[in-house]
This record gives sequence, C-alpha cells and structure tokens, in this order.
Amino acid sequence: MTDAPTSPVFEALRRDLTALEDRQAGVSRSAPALALLVLAHSLDSAAGPLSARVAAARELREGFTALRASLPPEDRPDRLDELVAARRSRRATSTSALGRPS
Repeated sequence: MTDAPTSPVFEALRRDLTALEDRQAGVSRSAPALALLVLAHSLDSAAGPLSARVAAARELREGFTALRASLPPEDRPDRLDELVAARRSRRATSTSALGRPS
C-alpha cells in the first residue's frame, strides 16, 4: 500500500495496526486489517451521505475491537512480580549491609 492516501483516520489506524505487530507478526497486512483501512479511508473522504460515514465508523470500531480481541494477549510483566523482585533486592542489600547471611 505505497500509494495509500494520507488522511487522519487512515494514518491513526495504520499506527494502531503497526503497534499490534508486537503481539502478532503480519497482523497489519491481514485481510481484516486491510478491510479496516478501507473503512478508514471512506471515513476521511467527504463524499457520500452522513449515514454511510456513521455506519463505516461503527464498523471500523467493531472491527478493530474484534481484531484486537483475536490476537494473543500482550506480554506485559506482572506488576506484583516486579514488586516482589524489588523487595528481595532490598532485603538482600540490607541483610548483607548488616553482616547477616542472606
């Protein structure tokens, strides 16, 4: 899609799809993603009745939500695990500073 139009909704969707590449490679080039890009382009064009643009916006929102839900979950570290690791580190430092075996 090198000749793709540059419009606000289209570009925002393209950025969002690129961000989803971390969760699943190739998702931005999938058929559902390309259909969403077509909807985004139709939203950016002023041609057509308002009801058609409203329907396209609804489809775009629902389609992007469905696409995101179909991907594997984000691989984010658990905040509780981070806190436990920091506590262990502090305890190891404080017990060694007191001369106690860790």
